[in-house]
Amino acid sequence: MHTNSKWTMLGMASLLVLSACGGTPKVAAKSNNKVRVEAKCVSLGVVNVKVDQWAVDVDRDGSIDWILETGGDPATDAIVTIEPKNANAPWPFTDRAPITPTVAGANKKVRPNAGGPGGKSETYRYNIRIVCGLAPNQQTVVIDPDIIVN
Repeated sequence: MHTNSKWTMLGMASLLVLSACGGTPKVAAKSNNKVRVEAKCVSLGVVNVKVDQWAVDVDRDGSIDWILETGGDPATDAIVTIEPKNANAPWPFTDRAPITPTVAGANKKVRPNAGGPGGKSETYRYNIRIVCGLAPNQQTVVIDPDIIVN
């Protein structure tokens, strides 16, 4: 699913809820998945955001490439980070948070023991944080796609 959203509020925040596959059909996982994030600071109070996957699934021994789609203009390109929703919650990657997507892709390996017990899928709560501008006119947008480790 491809989503293009305009966020027009300063400091807007959304909750990322990663729900388990309990009573729902199992998602076919991939050994390597790619998530493309584009964020442009259009003007004060306006940020254009595109995230190409809202539900990301990956195998326990797989990885996710976090790719920043950018126009290469420092005046409009946003700072983007991937971080846990709760700093004390489990993180599925071998690298510590936050993850900073790059144009080349920030490939992050999933921990071998990530996922639920007995081979069940597990979900993780995390945010994509987008920051535009400098104080006092800095604006932050937090969006909430899903990640599922099978």
